[in-house]
Amino acid sequence: MAPPLRAQTRAFLTPLPGADEAMDKPTIARTFRQALRHAFAIPENQHLSPEERQWLERIADRVVRRGLAAPAIFMLQAAKPLNFVGSQLIVFFKPIISMVVPPAKCDQAAELLSRRHSVEALLQMIEQRDAESRRAGMGGRRDAAGQ
Repeated sequence: MAPPLRAQTRAFLTPLPGADEAMDKPTIARTFRQALRHAFAIPENQHLSPEERQWLERIADRVVRRGLAAPAIFMLQAAKPLNFVGSQLIVFFKPIISMVVPPAKCDQAAELLSRRHSVEALLQMIEQRDAESRRAGMGGRRDAAGQ
């Protein structure tokens, strides 16, 4: 027969091995809060792999090359809080999307969007490439105007 639920809970919430079985209520509550404090925390130390960084750089290059940096930055800034929802939408619609895009790319996009910092990294890459292309464009105009 299984031990009563209270005994199971007490065993689960015991902060140190060998602690007293007779724990007072503030200690149980405090231990429970400490156990749940980081239950829903999102890890911040997830770095992009070289393959993911290269994929984001190709996207940023294409956006800047087509002259869509400003609308892309605006759209990404507005949708940044919803990147996880977007990743789940990709997973949900994967059977339909995979008719056009290879399933491995769908998985890669969903995995990348599920991380909080990936959209910020894409924004920084687009802004950096846009600034570089503007500088290169301005330098070319000055040379043409100066000659």
